[in-house]
Amino acid sequence: MTEQESDYPSTPAPARRLASAFLPLVVLAILGLIGWRILDAIQTHSFNSSGSAPDSVQLVEGQTYVLSAQGGVGGLAARGITLTSQCQIVSGGRVQPLTVTPYTADSRTVNAIATFQSPVSGAARLLCTGITPVWVDDSEDAAPDYAGLLLVAAIGFGLAAVVIRLYFGYAAGATDGGDSDLGDGEQVEAAVGVGVADESAGRSDARVDPDGEVPGADSGDVSR
Repeated sequence: MTEQESDYPSTPAPARRLASAFLPLVVLAILGLIGWRILDAIQTHSFNSSGSAPDSVQLVEGQTYVLSAQGGVGGLAARGITLTSQCQIVSGGRVQPLTVTPYTADSRTVNAIATFQSPVSGAARLLCTGITPVWVDDSEDAAPDYAGLLLVAAIGFGLAAVVIRLYFGYAAGATDGGDSDLGDGEQVEAAVGVGVADESAGRSDARVDPDGEVPGADSGDVSR
């Protein structure tokens, strides 16, 4: 009997589809995280790791804005700082008091510490005694949070990669299981075929003796 070469491809189709879909998503997730780290160190929001605030912010008179400091109300309290200290706003070369409405100690804000109503329009700088620096993250000229967008995108790509890995991994496992079952069936058929061939050969040998004798059942050989 001659061995038949396997007609199955060396790499199952689910595995190829997994590689073509999984790897690009992983690369995009990694690039997103790298971009997030870079922008997070450059941007000037209170929630960025750069720790720097803009020199001035654009405000509109009468509009309400949020005043922020890193650590929020809890962070200030841990340092023994309260918002009872005086805040000032500097605009157009003039310095005037700024009335702020502090958040309560049990507020769940991350960095926000108070709100205020702007008394001026245009570029302004805010100063609060004992609190440096301060941010107005919702000012008129506040830049979009591109770092946050990249972080969300990276998480999305990562989750998609995990889902695809699980899905195609299961599909590849199912395919391998089917191939294994088929191989076992072929091995059984081959074993049965070999057994039948051996039995036929044994019967042929029993019918014809090279010495011209036919073996008896129990009492020896019987001559022709």
